[in-house]
Amino acid sequence: MLARVQNILRAVESSRSFTTVASHIKKGDMLEVTRRISQGDVDRFTRVIGDKNPIHSSDQPPENRLIPGSLLNGIVSGLVGSQLPGPGSILVSQKLSFPHKCVVDKDINIKIEVADLRKIITVTYECYQEKKLVFKGEANLMHKEI
Repeated sequence: MLARVQNILRAVESSRSFTTVASHIKKGDMLEVTRRISQGDVDRFTRVIGDKNPIHSSDQPPENRLIPGSLLNGIVSGLVGSQLPGPGSILVSQKLSFPHKCVVDKDINIKIEVADLRKIITVTYECYQEKKLVFKGEANLMHKEI
């Protein structure tokens, strides 16, 4: 019985196409981009996810129209999945914090860095608006060759 279980486990292991690390990624690799999120972007996003919180509404004064944290996280996720580490990135776990508010129609500077590179790739990220940290986090990823 034990031999049968071991054979099954070997077959499962050999059929996985996950790599320890992607060969093109190095610890310390960084990506920096600037994005601007409009009120229209926020309206479409909140409609899709069903967020009716008035703090995201165009009824608020422009300086009080907050960007949903899940939208900021989605933008970072898109960058992680398409640029650094890139295609094949699979989220395993994540830590997030939002120390300051982030408002519409102002630039957001996003920085993503590969912090650790083992079986699990760790990336850290920070988003700034007007030199204030508005979003930071850490994600642990697996990488699958595509």
